[in-house]
Amino acid sequence: MKIALISMPFAVYFRPSAALGVLSAYLRNIEPAYEVDCYHHYLDVAKALGTDNYGGRGGHCEDASGEALYASLLYPEQADGFRLGLSPSQEEKFDLSRKVIEEQLDIFAEKIIANDYSVLGLTVSLEQLITSLCFAVKIKKMTPNISIVLGGTS
Repeated sequence: MKIALISMPFAVYFRPSAALGVLSAYLRNIEPAYEVDCYHHYLDVAKALGTDNYGGRGGHCEDASGEALYASLLYPEQADGFRLGLSPSQEEKFDLSRKVIEEQLDIFAEKIIANDYSVLGLTVSLEQLITSLCFAVKIKKMTPNISIVLGGTS
């Protein structure tokens, strides 16, 4: 069985997910035949946005919430509502960040699908709930038979 363990944004970009390391070691220990890969997708996003724009603690800078960016992708019909209250310069930054995040999601989804995993495990801490749901929905639409497990402190 091929398993991918994934830590989504907005984890702190300057340290790896200890949870992925512990869980992957546990899975390999209980069943050595499991192929387990760990992905720290938040690092891809932090690199693409730039660490100054990434934030890393559930917020996307002080002017655009990371949750709102992913929620606007999860609920595209309500995308404009997530921009309410932003100044024109903040709206521009939001739109640019949203485009970068959407591109990163597409690239990452293709990578995951290409590896033909049976199970995806997504970390869900407070800062990762919306991002993990957004990715899970995207993957399910592309590969309906894949099993997805969400777990964590949320």
